[in-house]
Amino acid sequence: MYIKAIDSKGRCDALMVVLFEQKLANGDISAFFRESEQRWVIPGVDATRFRNISRAPKRRYSDSV
Repeated sequence: MYIKAIDSKGRCDALMVVLFEQKLANGDISAFFRESEQRWVIPGVDATRFRNISRAPKRRYSDSV
């Protein structure tokens, strides 16, 4: 699967998911096209799964019940 993305240098390309996720994690993606909504998404402005997962609080489990 490929994702249309614009990198930090303004180049538009279709990236494989693995490469896209790496570039997104490194902050190298300026925008990407979300097929399900038929619109461009801007990381840091629009909600993205990647950002939500990375900022989610860690769950703590207690040994005592």
